[in-house]
Amino acid sequence: MPITVLFFGRLAELTQTHKVELQTTASSVRELETNILELFPTLQNQPYTLALNETITDRDKPIFDSARFAFLPPFAGG
Repeated sequence: MPITVLFFGRLAELTQTHKVELQTTASSVRELETNILELFPTLQNQPYTLALNETITDRDKPIFDSARFAFLPPFAGG
Protein backbone atom coordinates (compact mmCIF):
# COMPACT_ATOMS: atom_id res chain seq x y z
CA MET A 1 0.00 0.00 0.00
CA PRO A 2 1.24 3.54 -0.65
CA ILE A 3 2.26 5.61 2.39
CA THR A 4 3.54 9.18 2.54
CA VAL A 5 6.23 9.71 5.18
CA LEU A 6 7.06 13.26 6.28
CA PHE A 7 10.10 14.44 8.23
CA PHE A 8 10.29 17.77 10.05
CA GLY A 9 13.04 19.93 11.54
CA ARG A 10 16.25 18.17 12.49
CA LEU A 11 14.82 14.84 11.32
CA ALA A 12 14.48 16.21 7.78
CA GLU A 13 18.11 17.32 7.96
CA LEU A 14 19.23 13.86 9.07
CA THR A 15 17.27 12.06 6.35
CA GLN A 16 18.10 14.73 3.76
CA THR A 17 14.46 14.81 2.68
CA HIS A 18 11.16 16.23 3.86
CA LYS A 19 8.96 13.64 2.18
CA VAL A 20 9.18 10.12 0.83
CA GLU A 21 6.53 7.93 -0.80
CA LEU A 22 6.75 4.25 0.12
CA GLN A 23 5.06 1.03 -0.86
CA THR A 24 4.72 -1.09 2.27
CA THR A 25 3.01 -4.15 3.65
CA ALA A 26 3.24 -2.84 7.24
CA SER A 27 -0.03 -3.15 9.14
CA SER A 28 0.81 -1.09 12.25
CA VAL A 29 2.65 2.09 13.16
CA ARG A 30 5.31 -0.02 14.91
CA GLU A 31 5.96 -2.10 11.76
CA LEU A 32 6.14 0.98 9.56
CA GLU A 33 8.47 2.73 12.01
CA THR A 34 10.80 -0.30 11.94
CA ASN A 35 10.84 -0.25 8.12
CA ILE A 36 11.60 3.48 8.03
CA LEU A 37 14.39 3.17 10.61
CA GLU A 38 15.98 0.53 8.38
CA LEU A 39 15.84 2.97 5.44
CA PHE A 40 17.08 5.92 7.53
CA PRO A 41 19.37 4.53 10.26
CA THR A 42 20.42 8.08 11.25
CA LEU A 43 17.03 8.37 13.00
CA GLN A 44 17.59 5.41 15.31
CA ASN A 45 19.03 7.32 18.28
CA GLN A 46 17.04 10.51 17.76
CA PRO A 47 14.09 11.62 19.89
CA TYR A 48 10.86 11.98 17.91
CA THR A 49 7.10 11.69 18.11
CA LEU A 50 5.05 9.83 15.53
CA ALA A 51 1.88 11.11 13.88
CA LEU A 52 -0.55 9.24 11.67
CA ASN A 53 -2.88 11.27 9.46
CA GLU A 54 -1.93 14.47 11.34
CA THR A 55 -2.67 13.05 14.80
CA ILE A 56 -0.05 12.01 17.39
CA THR A 57 -0.30 8.23 17.59
CA ASP A 58 0.83 5.21 19.54
CA ARG A 59 2.80 2.40 17.95
CA ASP A 60 0.01 -0.22 18.12
CA LYS A 61 -2.36 1.74 15.88
CA PRO A 62 -3.18 0.06 12.54
CA ILE A 63 -2.34 1.87 9.31
CA PHE A 64 -4.36 1.94 6.13
CA ASP A 65 -3.80 2.61 2.45
CA SER A 66 -2.75 6.16 1.55
CA ALA A 67 -1.91 7.11 5.14
CA ARG A 68 0.28 10.13 5.97
CA PHE A 69 2.93 9.24 8.52
CA ALA A 70 5.14 11.86 10.17
CA PHE A 71 8.29 11.92 12.26
CA LEU A 72 8.13 15.01 14.46
CA PRO A 73 11.15 16.39 16.34
CA PRO A 74 10.86 17.38 20.01
CA PHE A 75 8.98 20.64 20.41
CA ALA A 76 8.28 23.03 23.24
CA GLY A 77 5.58 25.56 23.85
CA GLY A 78 6.09 29.03 25.03
